[in-house]
Amino acid sequence: MDTRVSIILLSGYLSSTAIAGEKGYFANDKLHVGLSTTVLVASYNLATGDISGGVDPGICFGISAWPREWYTAGTDMCAAFRLGQGVPNQARLIFLVKFADYINIGIGPTVVQHESPQWLLHLGFGAPINR
Repeated sequence: MDTRVSIILLSGYLSSTAIAGEKGYFANDKLHVGLSTTVLVASYNLATGDISGGVDPGICFGISAWPREWYTAGTDMCAAFRLGQGVPNQARLIFLVKFADYINIGIGPTVVQHESPQWLLHLGFGAPINR
């Protein structure tokens, strides 16, 4: 994993834990609302059928059911970006469904610099923040 990605994820985890503590639990700890992270590793373009890969970090906000169990599931809205020299900048807004809290599957538009938005199906891995 790129060192910059690791630093971003670690700093996000530490700052969110310090600010939020154990807040965000509802219904006798059966629901949790809060932040999570995702790293998108593969994308499928629904219009062209192209498959692409990479490491795109993102920050998410959503809800999880049974948050303290290994089989937790939930939904998130995420923002992910790919910025750099030599490649066009990208911004993604993604609706994710997460399983076992670490496997993410999502769909959403991707805006690539100087191009029209494209709808992509994403596969990623995530981690909860503040749980």
